[in-house]
Amino acid sequence: MSPRLILAVAVLFLFPILPAAAEDGNADWPREIVTPKGVVTVYQPQIESVTQDRITARSAVSVKMADQPEAVFGTVWFHARMLTDRTARVVTFEDITVPNAVFPNAKKEQIDRLRMFLASEAPSWDLEMSLDRLVAAWDAAKEESSDGGEFRTDPPVIRYVDHAAVLVVLDGEAKLQAVEGSTLMRVANSPYFIVLTASPKAYWLPVGKSWMTAPEVAGPWRRETRVPAEVTSAAKKAKVEAGDDGAGREKPPEVIVATEPTELIQSEGKAEYTPIKGTNLLFLANSEQDVFMDIGTQKHYVLLSGRWYESKKLAGGAWSYVAPDALPPDFAKIPADSTVGHVLASVAGTQQAREAVLEAYVPQTNKVDRTKPVDVAVEYDGKPEFEPIEGTKLEYAVNTPQSVIRFGSMYYLCEDAVWYVSTSPTGPWAICTDVPDEVYEIPPENPNHNTTYVYVYDSTPEYVYVGYYPGYTGCYVYRGCIIYGTGWWYRSWWRRWYYPRPCTWGFSVRYNPWTGGWGFRVGYRGPNGGIAVGVGGGRSRGWWGPGGYRNVNLNVNRTINVNRNIYHRPAARPGVRPGPNPGTRPGVKPGTRPGKTTRPTTRPSTGLAKKNNVYTDKAGNIYRRTNDGWQRRDGRNWSKVAGTPPGAGKRPATGQRPAAGQRPTAGK
Repeated sequence: MSPRLILAVAVLFLFPILPAAAEDGNADWPREIVTPKGVVTVYQPQIESVTQDRITARSAVSVKMADQPEAVFGTVWFHARMLTDRTARVVTFEDITVPNAVFPNAKKEQIDRLRMFLASEAPSWDLEMSLDRLVAAWDAAKEESSDGGEFRTDPPVIRYVDHAAVLVVLDGEAKLQAVEGSTLMRVANSPYFIVLTASPKAYWLPVGKSWMTAPEVAGPWRRETRVPAEVTSAAKKAKVEAGDDGAGREKPPEVIVATEPTELIQSEGKAEYTPIKGTNLLFLANSEQDVFMDIGTQKHYVLLSGRWYESKKLAGGAWSYVAPDALPPDFAKIPADSTVGHVLASVAGTQQAREAVLEAYVPQTNKVDRTKPVDVAVEYDGKPEFEPIEGTKLEYAVNTPQSVIRFGSMYYLCEDAVWYVSTSPTGPWAICTDVPDEVYEIPPENPNHNTTYVYVYDSTPEYVYVGYYPGYTGCYVYRGCIIYGTGWWYRSWWRRWYYPRPCTWGFSVRYNPWTGGWGFRVGYRGPNGGIAVGVGGGRSRGWWGPGGYRNVNLNVNRTINVNRNIYHRPAARPGVRPGPNPGTRPGVKPGTRPGKTTRPTTRPSTGLAKKNNVYTDKAGNIYRRTNDGWQRRDGRNWSKVAGTPPGAGKRPATGQRPAAGQRPTAGK
């Protein structure tokens, strides 16, 4: 965005700022600017933050070009410096910049024209506002953006080794399941391929090009070259690339089995630290994990699933959580182009963290063809069983790997980021056009919390417009940064079948700021390859939620993005057509303040003939309030939405939750 456009757009809405849903007879919103080329309507802004003398806010705008039949709606974010006169109780704004402006339904040529129009026609205004209104708006903004505190940050078990090792994760004690067509039993509650032979009793696990065996799941594990044919045949059927005899290869890695939330830190030999230029920090250079040492305090820091932990000792230390805004100041000074520059996305207040959070507020959208048959079914282990969701009037199905919610006499299924509805828990299912507000109250301690990030935006006789935020795939906003997973260890289902739930720990989950997604890694460094992971009948998808994991074999040099586009996966559901992708990573390039204009200073007319009923949420979605409730803007249409938009009333802003009643404290 050019500097002229930045100033032009910014001055449109720097006026007395009120809470989004306030009804104030003296509020002369929206503001309307009429020019020969078109009309710009600016709706009441919403404050996002106030830091010292700096303010950040967003506002909904619409632009109606004279030769176009319809207005184009958009959202603009702005920064400004505040000069406050407490005696007169007036606030004046200076140094205005606009880091981001979005017109999601406009074509590229329209956007270019809108920018030229705003840059050439927007006047310079005398910008001031009431201090009392600013205080009221800031109070509402703090309530909107407060952390709910329901995501878990207590540390997992953190182990450190200085040699080759692999972490094998089990969801509690081993649960065995018969392997069809054989005498083998498979460890069902692990994403790794582990089978048990009866005679002699032994567990088998392929690691790279070798087979490992142990008398018990917990170990000790050793390499074995004589592998029963039944074991290798079962691995092949499970589409797991099993190893060969491993003769003459390097020493096999240590196999570490975990039955509780655990993360493994490993280095190639004794820990080797390297200084980070311009800081008092060192990083563990011979490790794949993000491990640091503060020279001054001699404390170690590790970044796991977007959460920071500190300890006096790397090996055998007592680790404790550190909030991203409570790290030593030198973490914010890490050079962005350094080997460890990616961790800046997890340091509160940095440009990288702000960009990651902004991206978490942008939905992935799609449209579902209503004219095609619905091809979706729910798998239950026996008859459908439901349990209450604490703090709500909802119930959820516990004996299925899918998200089925009961509300009253209706059943709602969230499958691949699309909502379906039925009068029966087994279907038939129809595409849902109206999701109950109560669904968005599901707390993080329930495994279906991720469905609160999936929305139905609009519908026509032909299509239903849907979308989801990264929270659906496990990416959440917390304390000014993003984290992966809720941190809760959910109770899985085990009877005839084992159904896992989304997990946070055990797979070295790391955020990649260059791709804007999360990836997990298993394995160890060495020519012998990595550890094989098999889904076993397709029922292990719950380990990583709906974001992905198809049957592949991983090693240390391969990470799988778990925040992929659900709608654009190869095995797409019939009836779903890819829509536009608004999740493009924003380039935040603050503009510079141009020189003074020779244009006369004017004030825009107030659009009192129009209602001040348009609101934009943090993601840039546009809503309007009518006598019949709220509506959302999608393309050229307004459609009714259930309840109140995020941040405009009782519903929390995307990525945040209000403080709830008493919640369980045990996450394990």
